[in-house]
Amino acid sequence: MNTPPFKVGQKVVALKDSKYGYFKKGGHYVVNGVKKCQCGMDLISIGSDRGDWYSQVCSVCKHLISINNDDAFHGARFFAPIEESRTRISYVAVSESLQQTAVEIAAVETN
Repeated sequence: MNTPPFKVGQKVVALKDSKYGYFKKGGHYVVNGVKKCQCGMDLISIGSDRGDWYSQVCSVCKHLISINNDDAFHGARFFAPIEESRTRISYVAVSESLQQTAVEIAAVETN
């Protein structure tokens, strides 16, 4: 199964500046839409930035990409996911588990 690299609602960071100024390298964005061009290129929308035009052309195959909901689409290859802070939550859970174990060991040793 060929799954898209991003999902709607995911936070991403731009890896380079947009040729036309739609996004800046290092800028953080939220994915509003995901689609795939007929050539297979993954595209994402990061907001309503279409200006006064109603279609786009794929930078790879030059296929006309229609725009819906006023969102312009950009090549997903220009973005990377922003990792959410799940590690901290895991450490907290482990820490609480270790604390409970330590309390149980101390209780056994004192009896």
